[in-house]
Amino acid sequence: MKPLTLATIVLITVILLGGSRDLAAPASASLAKAKQEAEAKGYTFLTSHDEILAKAKAEGKLRATTSLSPPTFKAMVSAFKKKYAFLEVAVEEVDGTDAAQRFLLELKAGAARGWDVAHFPADYFNDFVPYALKIDILGMAPRKSWPSTRG
Repeated sequence: MKPLTLATIVLITVILLGGSRDLAAPASASLAKAKQEAEAKGYTFLTSHDEILAKAKAEGKLRATTSLSPPTFKAMVSAFKKKYAFLEVAVEEVDGTDAAQRFLLELKAGAARGWDVAHFPADYFNDFVPYALKIDILGMAPRKSWPSTRG
């Protein structure tokens, strides 16, 4: 199974956390060290907002599942597309225990392909973890490796 797309996962996370267009500080020795340490532990570590955007532009599309209702996620997709018009965005509602179990079985069988972001319900969260890309978000945030959350 193709791993979840890094750039779009990080980009969505930035947006959902309230990211702005402030760019990160230039890479430094401490940033390079933090990246090396994260990668040694199996985590992905992106060093700048520009790097995140470049990867998202190269991918060109985002496919996600959500437990949000269509009116809610359609408004979010609309706002997201205004800020990141270069991405083709498709979101599907996956709600309820049956849908979560079905999606998990599809992941395990290698049939759920091409998803960049997926809703992991609390009841099955630990079952989904092996299929998720590990990103050192906490390590990236204090070093301003992505836009700040201040407007």
